[in-house]
Amino acid sequence: MRRTKSIEVAGQAVTISEIPVSVIFRLFRGEESLTTIPAVEAAERVKALIPLAFEGNVEALLSGDLFYDDLQAVYEAFKETNPAFFEMARALKLTEALAGFVKTLLQSFSNRLLFSLNTAMGPSYGSGDTVSS
Repeated sequence: MRRTKSIEVAGQAVTISEIPVSVIFRLFRGEESLTTIPAVEAAERVKALIPLAFEGNVEALLSGDLFYDDLQAVYEAFKETNPAFFEMARALKLTEALAGFVKTLLQSFSNRLLFSLNTAMGPSYGSGDTVSS
C-alpha cells in the first residue's frame, strides 16, 4: 500500500506520496548511480522523481511565498512517506555521498543564481557610472 500524507504548504493543499522502492533502488544503484554521474545530470534525475512524490501544482507553489516551516513540512512528510529512500541510502553507505551530492547541488544552484543576477543587472551595475543631465 502506497503511503501518502496531506499537508498545507504556502496556503495550498499538497499530498506527498511514497516513491516505489524499485525506482529508488535504480536511482542509487542502477547502471548509472547518482554517485557516479555529474551533479547536473543527477539533479535532473532527482527532479524527475518530483511527480512521483508530489501531488500538487509545483509551479504555483514555487511562485508563492515559501517559508522555512513550509520546506520543513515537505521534508518531514517526505521522510514519513519514503522511509525506504533514507534506509536504502544508509544500507548502501551512501549517506556521505548524498551529503556531498546535496552540497554540490546547492553550490551549483548558488553559482547559477549569481550568474543570472549578474546577467540581469548588466555590465554597468555597480560600476559607479552615473548619468547626469
